[in-house]
Amino acid sequence: MGLDRYLARRYTENAYHNRQREGTLYLCLCNGITESDVREAGRTGCVMPCQLKSKFELKRTGCCGRCAKNIETFVEISVQGASTPCPTIADR
Repeated sequence: MGLDRYLARRYTENAYHNRQREGTLYLCLCNGITESDVREAGRTGCVMPCQLKSKFELKRTGCCGRCAKNIETFVEISVQGASTPCPTIADR
C-alpha cells in the first residue's frame, strides 16, 4: 500500500468520524474542538461561519480542513448554544 493510501485510510479511520470520549463529542480532532466549545462560542455571539472559522482557527496549518468544509455543523451547534442560557450554580 502506498503512503498516500495509508495516510488516507488512517485519516478516515481516525479523524473522519466524530469521536466520543468520556461524554465529550469532538467536532475537530486536529484542533481538539468539542461540541461544548462551539456551544460556548454561540453563547458569546459567535454564530457566523467566518466568526467560527476565525475563533477556532479552522484554516491553520496542520488542520485537515474538514471542519472548514463542514462549517454548517458548527453554525447549527453554535446557534443552539446561543439560544440556550448558560447553566448557573443554582441549576446544578
